[in-house]
Amino acid sequence: VAGETSDKAEVAARVDFSGVGIDLATAAPSPAAIGAAVDRVRADDRYRAAAARLRSAIAASAPIDAIANALKRCCGA
Repeated sequence: VAGETSDKAEVAARVDFSGVGIDLATAAPSPAAIGAAVDRVRADDRYRAAAARLRSAIAASAPIDAIANALKRCCGA
């Protein structure tokens, strides 16, 4: 993940921290840096496993229910 504008640095840090990708820590990575990161992610099964864990967590999160409950607490419905 690359970028320094808006929230890109924060997203890149979260991607790296969660283990689902690599923070290239620059707004303009070189083609060689991108290629090396792609090769590393494809070769290391830990990235795939982390992505699977994140996918499961997102699937189990029930965001619509969470939003509805927050609105009920906020608005007294």
